[in-house]
Amino acid sequence: LLGLCSCAVIIFKPTNAIHLRGDTNTTGDHRNLLRLSALWDPKTVAAKEPMLGISETSDSLVPSTLESGFHIVFIAMQSDKSNYHVNYDMVRAVIEENTKRMSAKFTMHAITNGDAAIQALSSIKDLQVADIGDHVHERLQRFKESYVPQSTTEPEYEAFCAWRWIVIADYFNRLAQQGVPVNNVVALDTDTILLEDPFSVDQEMDWLIVESYRIINGATIIWSHRGLNSFADFLVDSYSSREKAINLILQYGQTFPCKIERSQLIPCFYDDADKTNFVMAHMSDMYWYFAWISKEPGTRFMKPVRDNPERGVKGMDCYVTESLCDRTIHFIKKEDGIYENSTSQTKKFCVLHFQGLSKRFVTPFLSFLYSDAHGYLMEIDEG
Repeated sequence: LLGLCSCAVIIFKPTNAIHLRGDTNTTGDHRNLLRLSALWDPKTVAAKEPMLGISETSDSLVPSTLESGFHIVFIAMQSDKSNYHVNYDMVRAVIEENTKRMSAKFTMHAITNGDAAIQALSSIKDLQVADIGDHVHERLQRFKESYVPQSTTEPEYEAFCAWRWIVIADYFNRLAQQGVPVNNVVALDTDTILLEDPFSVDQEMDWLIVESYRIINGATIIWSHRGLNSFADFLVDSYSSREKAINLILQYGQTFPCKIERSQLIPCFYDDADKTNFVMAHMSDMYWYFAWISKEPGTRFMKPVRDNPERGVKGMDCYVTESLCDRTIHFIKKEDGIYENSTSQTKKFCVLHFQGLSKRFVTPFLSFLYSDAHGYLMEIDEG
């Protein structure tokens, strides 16, 4: 899920690492979040660090932003069975850039289960890296035991994309139990860069009522703590019986050409009277998300990214790119941010998703941000 699904990481030696493997080792640098409640107790930390600050030499795991209850989390986890190749240099560059930009307001987290990600991320300043290892909470265990893939994509990858939300919810539940305020959590993919505060996407929104706000499917979602747990519970409940899962998939999923080996819950079927179109029902984590949103549309939001004046539709208040794969973009710098050199697009960029092949542009784009150059032409081969 690195670069595709997002969460958090942990530990080697730095003071910004949390270790979640096992429940007894609390010595040395391998701090155990399940045991060291004092490290997350605001009163205890305040006694050690009056400003709740975290310095380069401090043993405190609590940065000053923790009081606010605003968090950003990356999920940098990958299954041993997955064939997806991870470019850890790119992942580190993306997470480090987001941390530099957002750590003044948000506590930054990365959740992982692999040594390679730990080595890549654990030295990033102001990033809390949490290694969950093989630790599985009861809710996640129930989901893993009942989940049956029904997707056109790699089963192991699709399962990860679904249960990452339970991992994130359980992680923040654990922090909340230790006294850490958790108001909002912004879940980011490891190929997504925030150029502006993510809440700037909708300046008229009453964020106090929001359980979830989809900015980019899967890649950038704002959650309340309650919303995270509600969606995690919804996923588990959806697989509480085979019949319930099948009914929901047929109601909220989509059909695609049959891949018999991946249609594991619902057999492929013909969707036309002539029996020429052999299809399978497909259900990804985002279709589950859409199903969950439909239950409470007054607190769960999926606003369009772009304005559509012809239909009277107002999009987001800043420029969100759901994918940078589809066209050439000429970025230019202005005093207040990054814009497109275009007369038709006048909004400032706030969220960039370097999806798929556009990942190769991460390094040159970051070089542009810190250079004296006024513009950067990101050319996509449209042929």
